[in-house]
Amino acid sequence: MAWERVKWSCGHTGAMQLIGKMTSREATKAYQAGRKCFGCWLLSVWRVKNDPRYALENRWNLALSITEGKGIRIYSAETKQNQSPASTDDELRDKKAALIEQLKSIDNELSSREIAQK
Repeated sequence: MAWERVKWSCGHTGAMQLIGKMTSREATKAYQAGRKCFGCWLLSVWRVKNDPRYALENRWNLALSITEGKGIRIYSAETKQNQSPASTDDELRDKKAALIEQLKSIDNELSSREIAQK
């Protein structure tokens, strides 16, 4: 059993406790590099399922505790160790959709004003 350093697609770096031959460890590291870290993944699952843990102020610390129990340590230069990421991808997509809807309503209002002025 060994701790192997990993950088996930969410930008977090960390270490995972892996067992087995070196080739299987390298394959696991490559697979993990294409995914979100377990903490970010857990937060996104809680958000989608409306889990009450997502509403907690210290949700990132809770996710880190659960992650540590799974043999994964998350730390990153981009975020402090016990700090939640600024926004998840899903949150950013939701904000984008809301802004697009707001722009559509503004366009409709402008169109109706232009028609009324003619």
